[in-house]
Amino acid sequence: MPTIDLPKISMKQNNDIGSNKWAGLGYFIQPPDVTSGKLYAFVGHFKLENPVTGFLYHEVIVKLRIEKLDGKKSYSNLSIHPRLRPGSWHEVGGDFKLPENFKEVKIYIQIDEAGVNYHFDDASLFELLPDPNWKTNAQSDIDQNRKVKMNIIVRKVKGIKLKGFTIEVEQKRSEFGHGTAVQAKLWTNSSYSVFKDFVHNTLKPEWGVLINALKWKGMRWTENNLRFEDANATINDLLDHG
Repeated sequence: MPTIDLPKISMKQNNDIGSNKWAGLGYFIQPPDVTSGKLYAFVGHFKLENPVTGFLYHEVIVKLRIEKLDGKKSYSNLSIHPRLRPGSWHEVGGDFKLPENFKEVKIYIQIDEAGVNYHFDDASLFELLPDPNWKTNAQSDIDQNRKVKMNIIVRKVKGIKLKGFTIEVEQKRSEFGHGTAVQAKLWTNSSYSVFKDFVHNTLKPEWGVLINALKWKGMRWTENNLRFEDANATINDLLDHG
């Protein structure tokens, strides 16, 4: 894949930034190195050197800032890496698609707490080339790795002709169960029935878990006000659907 060479550095960065949470190591990238409408992936390696007083770990965010030709800037997170502790290298980064009429791209590291030292090394940016045959290849992998041949034995019964019979096989359970997380407030809201229908009819999960409804904050948003209704109704409905 086409790769854009970024400076290979081992950077010790002191994030002593006062009130500005966005300061830190960053890369500025401009045309013709990158092109509108194309997909890119940024990869680098991060190691936290020290936590600041009162913290056992820090959240590291890889940010993307895109500046358009008219001067407008948009910000997004390429990736979020919570609870990173000192001593180990971590691969960080993410992918993005460039819009039309952009002027410049900035990719940078953001840590909210001031006084954090870290190392950043071996960064690269490369173009992601779409695979026009991805669907065919995916189907081939499914046929090879997720399907097996099944033999069905039909015993003839006197007086019943087997000609023209149709045999249907319904899988009740898979060897490796799959599941999804659901939002209880949407699950119990009739206005979002499309959400429930999508889970039941498209995902068809064998396992379900609530996103936040059973967490302490979700159940007790305000003092002396416990709310279990959405959680209980969602759990009961999931159980009713197996």
